[in-house]
Order: sequence, then C-alpha cells, then structure tokens
Amino acid sequence: MVQKHLKRSKKLQKNCQQQLEKCLQWQQAQHEALLLQAHQHLLKKEMEHVALADWENEGTEIILKLNRELTPRQEIEARFRRAKKDKAGIPALHRALERVAKTIQQIERALECIEQATDLKTLHKLQKEFGYEEKRVESNAATSPKKSCYHEFETEAGLKILVGKTAKDNEKLTFSLARGSDWWLHVRDFAGSHVIIRCLTKTAVPDPESLNDALQVALHYSKAKDKGEADICVTQCKHLTRPPRGKTGQVQLSKHKVMHVVEDRERLERLKRG
Repeated sequence: MVQKHLKRSKKLQKNCQQQLEKCLQWQQAQHEALLLQAHQHLLKKEMEHVALADWENEGTEIILKLNRELTPRQEIEARFRRAKKDKAGIPALHRALERVAKTIQQIERALECIEQATDLKTLHKLQKEFGYEEKRVESNAATSPKKSCYHEFETEAGLKILVGKTAKDNEKLTFSLARGSDWWLHVRDFAGSHVIIRCLTKTAVPDPESLNDALQVALHYSKAKDKGEADICVTQCKHLTRPPRGKTGQVQLSKHKVMHVVEDRERLERLKRG
C-alpha cells in the first residue's frame, strides 16, 4: 500500500511539473500573438504556417504554425487566451507541487521506518502511526459503506476518471459531484455513461494520454461499444445545463468538440488493472 501511494504521488508530481513547464511558456504564447496581431494583414484563413520577422530576436525569421480552421482574428484571440490562462495557472501549480513534494517526503519516511521493522507488532504499530493500517471489512450491512454512483479509474498521469453507473448516477455525477472545470465526455447519438476527468487545477487541460484513456472508457460504457468506434463529445462541465423537462441524465451543451475514437482493448485493460 505504501509503495503504491508513493508511486501514485510521484506520477502526480510529474504531471504537475509538466503542466507547470507548459504554463511557464505563457510569455512566448503572448509574444507570438502580438507578432500575429502586428502582421494580421498577411494572414488568411486556411493558412497552415506563416513566416514573420521576430523583433525580439533582431528580426530573425520565425515560422508560426496556424490552425487552418480559424480566421486570423480567432487565431490571435486564441493565443492571447492561452497565454492568459497559462499565466493564471502558475501559482496553483506551484502550490500543488509543494503539497505533493511534502507528501512524497512523508511517504518515504514512513516507508523507511516500516522497512526497518523487525517484528509484526512493530510493523503494525508503524502502519497505524502513518495511516497505512489495513482496514477490516465489516460484514454487517448497516456498517458497510454506501454504494458509489460511479466507477473510478486512474491514468498514468495520476488523473481520476469517474464513470456514472446509471442515468440517475450520471445526473448526480455531472451536476452534483463534478466541478465546473472538470472535463466531461459522452458518446454522441448513443446512450451511455457520463465520463468525468478530474484535473489538478481549474485551468489545467488533460494530457493527451489521459484524454485517450477517457475516450476509451466513454466508448466502453456506452451502447456504441459493440460497434467498436464512435464520436465522443468533449467539453467542460461548466458548459452543461439540464434541458427543460428533460429525462434524468440528459444534458444540453453550449460548447463542445467531437473526437472520433476506435476501440483499444489493450488501453482499456490496462486501465481496469489499475
């Protein structure tokens, strides 16, 4: 149990560090937005690249990759938004890294003490002291824990994926338990579970591997499972509302994107094994 806790905490630390490194590039994103803004007359929709003179580097040519589906104005606004969002996320990530570093230090100390135990009595005492004592399973139904309304998985990056079990559970998961900044997935045009990705901060975006994990889960827990592929709606919970007079578990999406996913049994089995 201690080793598993340590491994999970180190994954979380790594993910926090990667998110922080990305956010620390906010000035570059803002600079690129300013470059594009100054040369907006050169930009056209469906352009994939543009070469501009970089005034911060003695006029050296810089090639910027563009989103061909955006207009020049949308491209510039998107870069300014990303820079602002990344800058805002830095303090929270610093705090998260401090917390996880402290946790890792405590776990390593506990592990060192437990490994040095010479008898079972001492071992059990240390496990209890550090909070790793194995809990007994009560057979009495009155003392048993309440049944959870969701399945839970964990990605390699340490993010939690929550999956509603029933329509009522979907409703509770999406509108009561999930935060507005959490990411939400659901198969399009088929019945299925609501899938939630819990990120580390309000401004964080799931890493590609965690997102792919969640896409597989959304497909597996849906009526599209037998097809082996489907389109998945992806958005944040803050863009969801209950439709007027809608059925339990139904949602309205004010903003989302659609991603196509093909079944990957190996990824799904890895998630199930934990």
